[in-house]
Amino acid sequence: MHMATSLNPFVQLNYASLDLLNDKSFSTQILGWLSSEEHKRYKRFVSKQQANQYLLARALLRSQLSKRVLDVLPHEWIFVIDDYGKPKLADRFSHLNLHFNLSHSEELVVVALSEGLKLGVDVEYIHRPVFNMALAKRYFSKTELADLIKLTEKQKIRRIAQLWTLKESYLKASGLGIRVPLAKLEFCFERECGLDFSLPSSLIQPLPAEDSRFIGLFNVFCFESEYSLALTIETDKEIDASVIKVNEWTGLNDQLAGLPCELIRKTASRKLN
Repeated sequence: MHMATSLNPFVQLNYASLDLLNDKSFSTQILGWLSSEEHKRYKRFVSKQQANQYLLARALLRSQLSKRVLDVLPHEWIFVIDDYGKPKLADRFSHLNLHFNLSHSEELVVVALSEGLKLGVDVEYIHRPVFNMALAKRYFSKTELADLIKLTEKQKIRRIAQLWTLKESYLKASGLGIRVPLAKLEFCFERECGLDFSLPSSLIQPLPAEDSRFIGLFNVFCFESEYSLALTIETDKEIDASVIKVNEWTGLNDQLAGLPCELIRKTASRKLN
């Protein structure tokens, strides 16, 4: 299999709008990319929006995998479900060492793709009614709540969405999932690096002395700040934000257009041992 190569780490963050599905010929073509199992799941959705999110996210993933591995067509990718219920590439593709993660909210779907790097991505529409102080009091730390109190009402909603996506993306990348209470995973926006985080030492597995592991957390706003999108990357070396390519998928006959997203905050990559 022929992969596009680069000297830098490969990390790509691709997003697409459900508006693409208004094109019936486009919808029909990408529906043909789904496996029989994916097609059955697509048909089971009662909500049209949820069905569209599922279809577009899977199509975006297949499209970008095929852009990376040039001799595998979108419909030829095979996925299996891991022990945590997450999709991954079948064993026949394991030598490619490609990792991906999916997320969607309202009209936006997002696919994060990397070569050799574990990652997690989460996107949320910031105006969801659930993003309120009741949620913050249940899932955020005392420090995070104290920081929220200093903000205006409009700023609070945005910060709640930011914190939620950061926590979710970290848990997805680390594989810790529900084993970590969200309030124990703490983020601070006041440090010199722009964004910092802490995790109880009991939840960090000791690493061999010769091993190094960094966590890079990136918070991105796109589409005029209507969405908060967070990306977490686990790697054995520091990653600069410039490595991450953020692109919009605009359809089958168009190249990725990397314009509307802006990286606004990131941690200094943090060593865990």
